[in-house]
Amino acid sequence: MPFTRQIHWQSDVHNRDIRALAEASDRNHRFAHSPILLHRRRSSYVRALLVFATTLFMAIVQCGCAGVTSAKGTSTTSATSSTGSTTSSALSASPSALNFGNVPLGSTSNQSLTITNSGPDPVTISQASASSTGLGIEGVALPLNLSPGASATFTATFAPSTTGDVSGSVSFVSQQLRQPFGVGWHGTGKPVAPFINVQPVSQSILSGQTATFSVTANGTSPLSYQWNKNGTPVGGATSASYTTPVETTADNGASFTAVITNSEGSMTSSVATLSVTAAPVPPSITTQPSNQTTFAGQTATFSVVANGTAPLSYQWKKNGVTISGAVSSSYTTPVETTSDNGAQFTVVISNSGGNVISNAATLTLLRRPSPPSPPVRPSSPVRPQLFR
Repeated sequence: MPFTRQIHWQSDVHNRDIRALAEASDRNHRFAHSPILLHRRRSSYVRALLVFATTLFMAIVQCGCAGVTSAKGTSTTSATSSTGSTTSSALSASPSALNFGNVPLGSTSNQSLTITNSGPDPVTISQASASSTGLGIEGVALPLNLSPGASATFTATFAPSTTGDVSGSVSFVSQQLRQPFGVGWHGTGKPVAPFINVQPVSQSILSGQTATFSVTANGTSPLSYQWNKNGTPVGGATSASYTTPVETTADNGASFTAVITNSEGSMTSSVATLSVTAAPVPPSITTQPSNQTTFAGQTATFSVVANGTAPLSYQWKKNGVTISGAVSSSYTTPVETTSDNGAQFTVVISNSGGNVISNAATLTLLRRPSPPSPPVRPSSPVRPQLFR
């Protein structure tokens, strides 16, 4: 509007000048065909046009400069009300940008980010989000109401999943802001050399068995494995665990290690030792217990002979019931009565290789014979008496 009024005013002034010149020309009409007067008349018109053009140009320049000057100001995140008027709601961040630096893969780096309401009006933050994978924003419950000058501290987390530089922004959304308020961030996922969490453990087995060694490692993928036996790589043993073939006592004391490698380097595990002992020989009976015959009131002894890997343990049973304390290769019964006639006795022999049960041995009890009666003496012959 000011620019239009100025242009109209300038036009009115120059129109009046042109009309004045025209009236002067009419008064001198009789000299219209004079060459000198014609030249002067044209010069007057040219001067008037030059003045008008110069004035118009200056007016435009002045209005344009006024418009440029009014566009300058402080850069701020402002808001527009529902009526179209502009308010000065604004947010600011400390730090102004997040730089996590180098963060090893598999780990997490945290930084504090303080958001302040730097405007004169209240601001409600309804949403906070991160633009890139691996970045998170947390620590403050939303929606968050910030009065002028108030602030809240968020926690920004960076957990890279790949190597290399990653960048993006953290955005805060508010209805009072014309657009989301963003904070830039940058971080670098750094490869991690292998490191062992769980070392391989020594194993003890019997001859004829296998042994399994395992290791747990972390680091930037892919990880490769190589198992060594006594310092020599084992063909095909390229996983996190290794199972030996069937072992013999010749491998007793063998040492096993694992070498874990990735693009950043390698790491060798501690030594795990293999102990191999001869497999125990299960017990076998070479002499079975034999049947026993005795008289009531006497004892009976049963015995067995067995071979196998020591130690051998024994347990005698009578009619299938364990006899307390009868734990040697022989067993002597208490004094027997005729009620034990026909009793069955067995023995169980055990060792680390197994157990074996003997054959049953039978106890036979005899009645003790009665003592013989004394011999009967013949009676003396009766002598006839002589009567006198």
